[in-house]
Amino acid sequence: MQHLIGLHTLILTQNSLSDLSPVSGLTALSHLDVDHNLVEDLTPLGRLGGLAFVDVAHNRVQDVGPLARLRALETLNVDGNEIQDLSPLQGLSLRSLRAVQSEIDDIGVVATLANLTKLDLSRNPISRFTPLSRLTGLEELVLEDCGLTDITVLRDLVNLKWLSLNGNSVTDLSPLSGLSSLEHLDLRHNEIGDLFALTGLSEVTTLALIGNHLEEIDALASMTALETAALQENVISDVSTFGESAPSGVGSAG
Repeated sequence: MQHLIGLHTLILTQNSLSDLSPVSGLTALSHLDVDHNLVEDLTPLGRLGGLAFVDVAHNRVQDVGPLARLRALETLNVDGNEIQDLSPLQGLSLRSLRAVQSEIDDIGVVATLANLTKLDLSRNPISRFTPLSRLTGLEELVLEDCGLTDITVLRDLVNLKWLSLNGNSVTDLSPLSGLSSLEHLDLRHNEIGDLFALTGLSEVTTLALIGNHLEEIDALASMTALETAALQENVISDVSTFGESAPSGVGSAG
């Protein structure tokens, strides 16, 4: 592989790869995808300063330290590894970060990732969510199954267009009331009984509220852009608020 010095993109997903040493000489590489392999050591990537896209999801990685040297890195996916510490990523120019289903407790480093527009930290044992409040440039945020109860930290993320909080214990939606750019809002399987805070979200086209405690949905009448509303597994008895033009997906069971 060392002879392929002009290689820009390398995709080796779903193989039995454990050693990345052979790619360390591919200095023109900008896109590397090795998800679903057996990789433990990312050290060989430290020499590839031109990497802008790295996907090492579903490997055996514990240390992302070698990635600290990748100053051109914009997109990183480390889903499904054994990573506890993301701090080596501090100050990188990342625009998109996925670290789903790892062992991450401290997300303080994300406050230093000023260029982030997409972030997914679902299914991690996160202890404090406050660093998220600094990410005012975020457009997409996914925090599914994170034990989240208080979403106050999200109230200043005014550029959010996509927000998914599926599988948490959220009851109070008031911090979302000012997020007027939201277009996709996923609040499935929380503890929500009141939708009043959503009345001003006029840009939302897709709304998922499956598995909550909703009895009435009058607050949705003002969401004039709504195209799909998934409301299954609640205790709704009256959908007259939509009149004769109910959006697709409306229902209290299914």
